[in-house]
Amino acid sequence: EEDKEEKVLDVQKLVTMALVHDIAESIVGDITPHCGISKEEKNTLEVEAMEKLKETLGDVAGETIETLWLEYENGSSREARVVKELDKLEMLLQASEYENEYKDVDLTEFYSSCDGSFKTENGKRWVEEILRRRPVR
Repeated sequence: EEDKEEKVLDVQKLVTMALVHDIAESIVGDITPHCGISKEEKNTLEVEAMEKLKETLGDVAGETIETLWLEYENGSSREARVVKELDKLEMLLQASEYENEYKDVDLTEFYSSCDGSFKTENGKRWVEEILRRRPVR
Protein backbone atom coordinates (compact mmCIF):
# COMPACT_ATOMS: atom_id res chain seq x y z
CA GLU A 1 0.00 0.00 0.00
CA GLU A 2 2.77 2.50 0.90
CA ASP A 3 4.71 1.72 -2.29
CA LYS A 4 1.61 2.43 -4.35
CA GLU A 5 1.09 5.76 -2.58
CA GLU A 6 4.70 6.77 -3.26
CA LYS A 7 4.11 6.28 -7.00
CA VAL A 8 1.00 8.49 -7.10
CA LEU A 9 1.67 11.85 -8.72
CA ASP A 10 -0.23 15.05 -8.04
CA VAL A 11 -1.63 15.51 -11.55
CA GLN A 12 -2.84 19.07 -10.94
CA LYS A 13 0.63 20.06 -9.73
CA LEU A 14 2.22 18.26 -12.67
CA VAL A 15 0.07 20.06 -15.25
CA THR A 16 0.42 23.43 -13.52
CA MET A 17 4.19 23.00 -13.33
CA ALA A 18 4.34 22.14 -17.04
CA LEU A 19 2.33 25.27 -17.86
CA VAL A 20 4.54 27.44 -15.63
CA HIS A 21 7.62 26.07 -17.41
CA ASP A 22 6.06 26.77 -20.81
CA ILE A 23 5.05 30.31 -19.78
CA ALA A 24 8.65 31.04 -18.82
CA GLU A 25 9.77 29.59 -22.17
CA SER A 26 7.22 31.75 -23.99
CA ILE A 27 8.86 34.85 -22.52
CA VAL A 28 12.49 33.76 -23.04
CA GLY A 29 11.99 31.54 -26.06
CA ASP A 30 12.53 27.80 -26.31
CA ILE A 31 16.30 27.66 -25.93
CA THR A 32 17.63 24.52 -27.57
CA PRO A 33 21.13 23.03 -27.80
CA HIS A 34 21.30 24.54 -31.31
CA CYS A 35 21.03 28.09 -29.90
CA GLY A 36 24.54 28.14 -28.48
CA ILE A 37 23.44 29.74 -25.21
CA SER A 38 25.20 28.60 -22.04
CA LYS A 39 23.24 27.08 -19.16
CA GLU A 40 24.19 30.08 -17.02
CA GLU A 41 22.91 32.59 -19.58
CA LYS A 42 19.73 30.56 -20.09
CA ASN A 43 19.16 30.52 -16.33
CA THR A 44 19.70 34.29 -16.09
CA LEU A 45 17.16 34.90 -18.86
CA GLU A 46 14.63 32.58 -17.21
CA VAL A 47 15.09 34.19 -13.77
CA GLU A 48 14.48 37.62 -15.34
CA ALA A 49 11.37 36.31 -17.12
CA MET A 50 10.07 34.79 -13.89
CA GLU A 51 10.60 38.12 -12.08
CA LYS A 52 8.55 39.91 -14.77
CA LEU A 53 5.83 37.27 -14.53
CA LYS A 54 5.79 37.47 -10.73
CA GLU A 55 5.52 41.26 -10.89
CA THR A 56 2.66 41.03 -13.40
CA LEU A 57 0.69 38.45 -11.40
CA GLY A 58 1.09 40.06 -7.98
CA ASP A 59 2.13 38.67 -4.63
CA VAL A 60 0.08 35.51 -4.09
CA ALA A 61 -0.13 34.18 -7.64
CA GLY A 62 3.42 35.35 -8.38
CA GLU A 63 4.84 33.54 -5.36
CA THR A 64 2.93 30.35 -6.25
CA ILE A 65 4.21 30.43 -9.81
CA GLU A 66 7.76 31.16 -8.70
CA THR A 67 7.68 28.30 -6.17
CA LEU A 68 6.53 25.83 -8.84
CA TRP A 69 9.11 27.12 -11.30
CA LEU A 70 11.94 26.78 -8.77
CA GLU A 71 10.73 23.29 -7.87
CA TYR A 72 10.83 22.40 -11.58
CA GLU A 73 14.26 23.95 -12.12
CA ASN A 74 15.72 22.19 -9.08
CA GLY A 75 13.95 18.89 -9.77
CA SER A 76 13.00 18.85 -6.10
CA SER A 77 9.82 16.75 -6.41
CA ARG A 78 8.73 13.68 -8.34
CA GLU A 79 6.35 15.89 -10.32
CA ALA A 80 9.20 18.23 -11.28
CA ARG A 81 11.37 15.34 -12.44
CA VAL A 82 8.51 13.86 -14.50
CA VAL A 83 7.75 17.23 -16.13
CA LYS A 84 11.48 17.66 -16.96
CA GLU A 85 11.56 14.21 -18.56
CA LEU A 86 8.39 14.91 -20.55
CA ASP A 87 9.85 18.22 -21.75
CA LYS A 88 13.03 16.48 -22.94
CA LEU A 89 11.01 13.65 -24.43
CA GLU A 90 8.97 16.16 -26.42
CA MET A 91 12.19 17.71 -27.73
CA LEU A 92 13.47 14.28 -28.83
CA LEU A 93 10.18 13.46 -30.55
CA GLN A 94 10.32 16.78 -32.38
CA ALA A 95 13.94 16.13 -33.44
CA SER A 96 12.92 12.66 -34.62
CA GLU A 97 10.04 14.07 -36.67
CA TYR A 98 12.33 16.66 -38.30
CA GLU A 99 14.96 14.06 -39.14
CA ASN A 100 12.33 11.78 -40.66
CA GLU A 101 10.78 14.59 -42.67
CA TYR A 102 14.03 16.23 -43.80
CA LYS A 103 16.48 13.47 -44.64
CA ASP A 104 19.52 15.79 -44.81
CA VAL A 105 18.98 17.10 -41.25
CA ASP A 106 21.14 15.65 -38.46
CA LEU A 107 20.03 16.64 -34.97
CA THR A 108 22.51 14.52 -33.02
CA GLU A 109 23.21 17.48 -30.71
CA PHE A 110 19.59 17.35 -29.49
CA TYR A 111 19.88 13.67 -28.66
CA SER A 112 23.28 14.18 -27.02
CA SER A 113 21.94 16.97 -24.82
CA CYS A 114 19.64 14.42 -23.18
CA ASP A 115 22.27 11.76 -22.43
CA GLY A 116 21.72 10.54 -18.88
CA SER A 117 18.71 12.84 -18.36
CA PHE A 118 16.11 10.12 -18.08
CA LYS A 119 15.86 8.54 -14.64
CA THR A 120 12.45 6.87 -14.66
CA GLU A 121 11.97 3.45 -16.21
CA ASN A 122 9.22 4.76 -18.49
CA GLY A 123 11.40 7.66 -19.62
CA LYS A 124 14.30 5.33 -20.39
CA ARG A 125 12.03 2.99 -22.37
CA TRP A 126 10.54 5.84 -24.38
CA VAL A 127 13.98 7.20 -25.27
CA GLU A 128 15.19 3.73 -26.27
CA GLU A 129 12.20 3.43 -28.60
CA ILE A 130 12.79 6.87 -30.15
CA LEU A 131 16.47 6.01 -30.70
CA ARG A 132 15.56 2.61 -32.12
CA ARG A 133 13.37 4.30 -34.72
CA ARG A 134 15.91 7.01 -35.54
CA PRO A 135 17.37 6.77 -39.05
CA VAL A 136 21.00 5.66 -39.11
CA ARG A 137 23.33 8.68 -39.17
